[in-house]
Amino acid sequence: MLALVEREDWADIERARLLSRALELAQAVGDEERARTAIERIIAFAEYELGNPESRPGECLRPLRSLVDLAPENRPDGLDQLLVRAAERYGADPNLMDNIIELRVRLLGEEGRRQLRQDQVARWREEATRGDGLLRAFRLEKALEIARTFGLNTEADELRKELGDFDPEQLDLKEISAEVEMPKEEVERFLSRFRGAASWQDALRFLAAQPPPGGSPADLEAHVEELMTEAPLQFLFTKAIISPESAGAIFRADSPEKHKRVAMSEQRAQAASFWALFAADALDVIGDTFARPSHDELTEYFTGELVDVDVAERMARALELYWDGHPDESAHILVPRIEQVIRGLARRVGIPVYREPRGPEPGGVETLGTLLRAIGPAFADAGLHAYFMVLLTDPLGLNFRNKIAHGLVGKVQKPATALLLQVACVLSSFQMGTPDEPAEPPPGAEALVEPEPGDEDDQASEAG
Repeated sequence: MLALVEREDWADIERARLLSRALELAQAVGDEERARTAIERIIAFAEYELGNPESRPGECLRPLRSLVDLAPENRPDGLDQLLVRAAERYGADPNLMDNIIELRVRLLGEEGRRQLRQDQVARWREEATRGDGLLRAFRLEKALEIARTFGLNTEADELRKELGDFDPEQLDLKEISAEVEMPKEEVERFLSRFRGAASWQDALRFLAAQPPPGGSPADLEAHVEELMTEAPLQFLFTKAIISPESAGAIFRADSPEKHKRVAMSEQRAQAASFWALFAADALDVIGDTFARPSHDELTEYFTGELVDVDVAERMARALELYWDGHPDESAHILVPRIEQVIRGLARRVGIPVYREPRGPEPGGVETLGTLLRAIGPAFADAGLHAYFMVLLTDPLGLNFRNKIAHGLVGKVQKPATALLLQVACVLSSFQMGTPDEPAEPPPGAEALVEPEPGDEDDQASEAG
């Protein structure tokens, strides 16, 4: 291999590979003399390439990497100086500069490594000023990732602020939409179930008994896997989920597993958004069909095994506000009460709702997302649990609890509030059981479990 390097009919990129392989083989068999010869040839080759105006980065960096891979005592003198020259030659490209820095940090002490990382962050920030909206955001994120990884806290805070001040309109994103048509007679057949209920209580119970959007986790997973097989193109490219409060991505799907994770949340969120339109219509029908119940009657309806009277009274007020045309106020009353009930459920099943102090940091309450994940086994319906996660706390889903509680929504609209009111109805009907007890449908679900003869297709269509 050392002899082949001398032949002029070999391209420089091939000579670079031969030199690296020659050094690797000499080390493998313990041939110190040939190893020294290979090192000398690599240095000479790198100096030649750095002086050659037509050379490409890989022709120089590949053999230099083989020198960096040597044990510290075997590395030749002046190796870092060669890498500095490579940075001067190829460093205009921030991605190439990253490769050179990753080699140099292995040669320097702690202070030198920190300075290199600071320079690396500064270079990406400088590159961000040269890009358009989307490219600028990506480069700022790259700088933030480096700063966070290597403990550059000051730089990280500055970058978070810069990303937070980023106007989403600068990203120049395009909206993609689709329309789904539902036959009017099907919608009317669904709503007629609420008009024909014996009472407003039965109508609300029927609303609570509707199956969770997206179905069971197993069915949804099978659907997503089918999508990934039949339409693979959309799962090949990296997909970035942008934060609602900054230009930074909160999640990047860059592997099949991550794409599947995003698709599972998105598919259930889409199903929930579609169902929200019907839930809102159903609540309107209930309010228009029956005589308006008193506040005390509504409070009694919402009171349940997990919902005490004080929480039920607030849920009753939320439904009144919804019927009065104030869905935003209704949602802001509902969100903390739904969280209160879920925290109470966590206590009932033995899940700690507080965390202890950790070192100098005080303790506090566990996040709702943490608790909701932990109480999954308490749900007889795994699909309902998955739906609650996507609806309330999944940042890749609808995430209503966090968006509303953190002030990330300008004004909550009727469909979103309708979903929250349905959740309140579901929670008011929850009953604690034991694993030995057979599962029973919730009150009002009989029509879903036992359809009338000849009406199976209609029932399935409405449930969907």
